[in-house]
This record gives sequence, C-alpha cells and structure tokens, in this order.
Amino acid sequence: MSKDIKKVNALIARIQAGDKKAPDLLFAEIGGLLLNVAKKYLYDKSLAEDLLSDVFLELYSSGAKTFDSSFNGLNWLFTIVKNKAYHYNLKEGKTVNIDESEGFLQNFLKTDENGDSAVENVDLRAALDTLSTEENRMLYLKFWEGLTVREIAKAVGLPKSTVHGLIKGALKKVGKFLDE
Repeated sequence: MSKDIKKVNALIARIQAGDKKAPDLLFAEIGGLLLNVAKKYLYDKSLAEDLLSDVFLELYSSGAKTFDSSFNGLNWLFTIVKNKAYHYNLKEGKTVNIDESEGFLQNFLKTDENGDSAVENVDLRAALDTLSTEENRMLYLKFWEGLTVREIAKAVGLPKSTVHGLIKGALKKVGKFLDE
C-alpha cells in the first residue's frame, strides 16, 4: 500500500476517533481528486461540489463507521462519490453513453484549475498509462459505471470471458504498479 493511501487511511481513522480537524485535512489531501470524479459523473461542477460537500458531511457526522482500515480508503471514498452521483443521475433520469467511457480514466486524471495533478501522489496516472485503451474502458464500465461483467460484455459485444480477462489483467497491472 502506498504511503499516500496510508495517509488517507490514517486520516479516516482519525475521523473515526473523533478528531474534528481530520475531515478538513482529508479534504485538503484528496478533495480535488474526488471533485474530478464527481464532475465526470454529474457533468456539472456546482452539482459535483454539492455532492462532495454531502459526502464529507456524512463522513463527519457518521464518524466513518463503515470504513475498515485494512482496505484502501481512497477506493472507499471513490466508491461513495460514484454511488452518490449514480443515484443522483438515476433519480434525475440521466444515463451515460457507453461510448463516452473511451479514455475516461485518462481524462479524469487531468490537472485541476491550478495546474496541479490531482493524483500525482498516488501514482494512479502512471499506473493507468500502462493500460491499453480497451483495459481502461473495461475498468471504467466496471468500477465507475457499476456494470457487471455480463452487462459489459453485452454492451461492448465481446464474450464474457474476454471482458473478465481484460478486467483481471488490468487490475493486476495497476496493482503491481502501485505496490512498487
């Protein structure tokens, strides 16, 4: 586990322990990255900012009770943001075209308004650069859109075993890169 992921986990643990300053520190650490994720789902910066505020308010008020520190806190927060955005879009009747997934992971890793890379510290950009376009697309559909392997296979017109293999291979590549 990278030192940056450990730092995120430590901040979440501080929230669990009742530290009132920890949510602000956590936001300063990864708020820009989570905002980029929310913007990719909601296509509206103000809605994404509201969603992120809701996530941090819930995190603060709940004391992050559902977080298990043996897991990756950054992925946990990605999932929370993604699910909240998904539910908002579902409620509003908005859908995402699968063709928009092309290059999504690379696009969401671009720099913010200040020119700072949102994920320099976790090496995710470099890890995703090692993946093919098809592998990036499969990860997007699986983890950002929440589709099952069967649904992905049907949507892209590939056999289920091929989709499963692409996802598994991509995760191995990213995992190896991040473990280095």
